[in-house]
Amino acid sequence: MSKAHITFEERTIELGNTTALQIYRTLRQPNSCLLQSGGVHETVSRYSYIGIHAMKQFKGYGNRLEEIHCATGDVFIHEGDMFELLRDVMPKVKNTTSIPMFGGLLGYIGYEVGHQPVHPKHDDLEAPDVWMNQYETIIAIDELKRTITLVQTKQFGVTPIATLDAIEAQIANVQHDETDVAIGQFTSEAKEEYEANVEMIKRAIADGAVSQVVLSRRAATTIEGDPLTLYERLIDNNPSPYQFYFDYGTHQFFGASPESLVKVHAGQAIMNPIAGTRRRGATEREDEALAEELLQDEKELDEHDMLVEQAVDSLAQLCERETIHVTKEKELVKYEHVMHIVSEVEGTLRRGDEPIDALRLSFPAGTVTGEPKTVAMQMIDELETTKRGFFGGAIGYMSYASELDFALAIRSMMITEGRAYIQAGAGIVSQSSAAREFVETEEKMQSLVQLSLVEER
Repeated sequence: MSKAHITFEERTIELGNTTALQIYRTLRQPNSCLLQSGGVHETVSRYSYIGIHAMKQFKGYGNRLEEIHCATGDVFIHEGDMFELLRDVMPKVKNTTSIPMFGGLLGYIGYEVGHQPVHPKHDDLEAPDVWMNQYETIIAIDELKRTITLVQTKQFGVTPIATLDAIEAQIANVQHDETDVAIGQFTSEAKEEYEANVEMIKRAIADGAVSQVVLSRRAATTIEGDPLTLYERLIDNNPSPYQFYFDYGTHQFFGASPESLVKVHAGQAIMNPIAGTRRRGATEREDEALAEELLQDEKELDEHDMLVEQAVDSLAQLCERETIHVTKEKELVKYEHVMHIVSEVEGTLRRGDEPIDALRLSFPAGTVTGEPKTVAMQMIDELETTKRGFFGGAIGYMSYASELDFALAIRSMMITEGRAYIQAGAGIVSQSSAAREFVETEEKMQSLVQLSLVEER
């Protein structure tokens, strides 16, 4: 699809009291998505996006990208570096609309992209390494102005699947009813096995082979009914800056991530390192005590400083050093079940560098690997028996106009064939307690595990 064959139709209507989730519930179909923002004041982050009527799917496996035309079923194969392929398959179009994301690719990029593990991995999910969709219609909800903007990509010689009049009529009759879902209790690998691997990592650290390794574990359960109801419960109980729901037909993927991986807007690249975690207190006094403990924890602060340095070094490969600044430093951010230490690093892209280059350099995030990355990832490859896939990857969008916004794929769940999967990791350093690190993974999973404890409404 070349630039010359694309035009856009745009329309803005009032949002009223309708929510992005209600609109999505009304419009959803297989191969649709919802990216829901938790922020309402920033230029970019105040928007939530819905994608419907997929024109193309892009499924990546290793160095092979399948381009699937939804209308005809035709499949074209591209081979090479996955990030370069994603850059090349999408046309570049100047943004003449009123919103940042008016069309492009939306979906996830899995942890293994760009560094296939040496050791064979079991894959419970049987999902692509990359799964991005290109949609005919984007519905942008401006949470600040309380408006809805419909943008339809029009291809030369192709009749749209639905007119904007028809889509607007559907939005005027949104669905409010929650559908039923039943989910079982999550089970995972033995606590003893995880703790033994922590001790193995600590010995490697003592030998000077590595500074930190983020060791994760997966949990799974059964599910019957509508996954969208689980997503609704998750964001009600655990609101986060990045909330997302993708229905791929055979798989549903959703989450509430606290962490931006990389964002590029108007030539500015932004990374948000997060490291340092405590559970929330049962009382205000306990909560304050845990926050104070976290902000004085030498292990957690060293881990955080390491990730900030990683972000600065990554941006230095794309930005002039003098443009790189730590714009937020060690801020405490509290969520429903945990609190984190968060910083922000920003720089100006050099002319000629593209947003996806920033994504490649930040990928996978140090938050889910360790330091130095190469050695840490080798240890993860040796110790974790299951392919990570979605966990520790990226979820978000890259637009026709070279805008990009990806969150770290944590606090997320993937569902397929009646099974639900979640995963969490803890940063292992020399001072780590094996028992405490296991508990940290439990705390990080809690927002998702509790979904199995919520009674039917």
